[in-house]
Amino acid sequence: MCALAAAFLLAAILVAGCGGEAPDPAASVAASVDGRDVPVRAVEAVRAESRLLGEAVGADEALDRAVERDLLRREAERLGVTADADAVRQRLDAVAEQLGGDAALESALRAAGMTRPQLQQGLESAELFEAVGRVKFPERRADAADARRFYRRDLDDFTTPAAVDLGAIFVRNEGIAGNALARLESGRPFEEVSRQFSIDPELKDQQGRLG
Repeated sequence: MCALAAAFLLAAILVAGCGGEAPDPAASVAASVDGRDVPVRAVEAVRAESRLLGEAVGADEALDRAVERDLLRREAERLGVTADADAVRQRLDAVAEQLGGDAALESALRAAGMTRPQLQQGLESAELFEAVGRVKFPERRADAADARRFYRRDLDDFTTPAAVDLGAIFVRNEGIAGNALARLESGRPFEEVSRQFSIDPELKDQQGRLG
């Protein structure tokens, strides 16, 4: 008993000596590119953004996108290019309008587990991408008429047949169903919730996907 008490005391001293706080997982490093760290929070922001847009983005693809954005910012810094604040604001207003207004945007952000600053940072990256392109390739310009001609000429490439991707989570009772639904509404991935709650072993192996 004395040895156990001493062990707890030693652990308390060590925690106090380190500031008494556990390391923040969101502040950890996901990758290092040319000596510069890409934090985990940048990858999580990409995944939250994909949930907001209704996309299914895995960890590897999210990491690739986060690295690409970091490289883009470096190139923008090298060129002295910044994202136009008014253009970013217009992009944000457009997203809100598409979703049905500011209240709908806030609801969608909560469901995706995303903050407004994270969304704004993603929109800044999109605007920065175009700004860098204009500086690096000034002779390559396409106006609205060019875009319409390209779309009409390659219409088949922009036409996707209607389809649905069905998923199911089978649970034992209504209470468990409510817990699973709450996890989904909080922004947790469908595959994760299915693995945690589904009682169907085959569906659990398929991450709840019916095809």
